[in-house]
Amino acid sequence: MKNTGQKPVTQEDAFHFIIRFLSGKEPVIQYYESRNPVYDLDVRDVIRKYQISVDGVPPAEIDNDSTRGKAISASFFDAAWELCQRGVLRPGVKDGNHQSNIRASDYGVGFSLTPYGHKWLQHSEHWEYYPAAGSRFEAQLEGFVPRFGDGYRERYREALACYQANCFLGCCAMCGAASESILLRLAVAKGGDEAAVLKRYLKGDGRNEVTKIVLRDASSYLKRLFDGYLELLKYWRDNSAHGRACGIGEAEAFWALGVLLRMAQAADSNWDQLTT
Repeated sequence: MKNTGQKPVTQEDAFHFIIRFLSGKEPVIQYYESRNPVYDLDVRDVIRKYQISVDGVPPAEIDNDSTRGKAISASFFDAAWELCQRGVLRPGVKDGNHQSNIRASDYGVGFSLTPYGHKWLQHSEHWEYYPAAGSRFEAQLEGFVPRFGDGYRERYREALACYQANCFLGCCAMCGAASESILLRLAVAKGGDEAAVLKRYLKGDGRNEVTKIVLRDASSYLKRLFDGYLELLKYWRDNSAHGRACGIGEAEAFWALGVLLRMAQAADSNWDQLTT
């Protein structure tokens, strides 16, 4: 029996399902595993498999459920393209030996793993919580824009864009910059004079000056909490902005985004205490 409670499929939902599909973590469903072996990923097949695995559509009825397939197809094509942008997939057949086997109807629906993609899938368990544009993670960061302003929005979006493009140094730098945008908003709310706060911020040791304003009257708990957030973000930002090699990679960028989110949450929930 078909599941009548079918929910919309977001790009993030499709992203995770494709990863499980490519990693072999989705249960094998006879007939839908290798409909088109010239590709590592045929989007039509993964959509059919989603309908069977998640929507509960019986395999024998799947071809009669084309309305649902068309409705969710954009999310899966967008997710496949996102994986192309990350270098995990590329459009086209696996290799030249398969070129003669594709039909006119196959063009545009198939993708193959890159050498990097094969390695990337070995750590696919890391991607259950995926900070990227269009994800629930971004929605959480976006929720703080009314409080922290456009400067914060510009920087957290740049951080996500860098992460998605494998530019991990840039991601860490932008996470640090977004944290400074949060500090500035707190300092202005507390001091009341935006021009004076900005003047202090633009000095040589401006970041520490603004931090002192914000944490001056805070409780010991809040001081320890924000010192921890800022120490990590400052370290990664400063190291990523200098010319020497610093070994910042995907793990550090992933962690920096998480710290930024936690700092934004803490600043928002303790706003009154930090600005009084």
